[in-house]
Amino acid sequence: MFHTLIELPKACLAIAEIGTATRTASRAACAQLIDELSRREPGRPLSVSKSHSGHWVAVGVSSVATIGVDIEVAGPRLRLAEMAEWLELDAANESEFFAHWTLRESLAKSRGGSVLESHAVESELRAAARQPGDVIDVNGYSALCGQVEGGIYYSLVLKHPARHETILCA
Repeated sequence: MFHTLIELPKACLAIAEIGTATRTASRAACAQLIDELSRREPGRPLSVSKSHSGHWVAVGVSSVATIGVDIEVAGPRLRLAEMAEWLELDAANESEFFAHWTLRESLAKSRGGSVLESHAVESELRAAARQPGDVIDVNGYSALCGQVEGGIYYSLVLKHPARHETILCA
């Protein structure tokens, strides 16, 4: 079922294209990806994050860090110009916008915050990003951003536990 499978030392990201953009189809695809990825870490508690956009789903799992994942199909958005202005980006540069937006969403998911909240590490991660597909490590966070194929952007962020933190999984 995987379209793309990216295995990192501390996480795994699966991206799949689904036949329809319905909630039922994306939930079923996410459940299948979670099941397949969890078999790679049998018996270990996992942090799981999922996202869907259009006909695409992305699921990330990690047994050692809190994970956040986002996927976006590029294209017209109702308020893209307003969102780009708010993020201080050029609305005409679609690639920059979607790369930044997926990173912001993934970071918010890994932190447990809101996409509306800015975080200092976000600008550090953006500044450190050199090539799509490079893993970036900054201040207790790791990020991977890229493009699957034309117009499909993804991002994965891992928030590594501080020495005094533990990850609790139910």
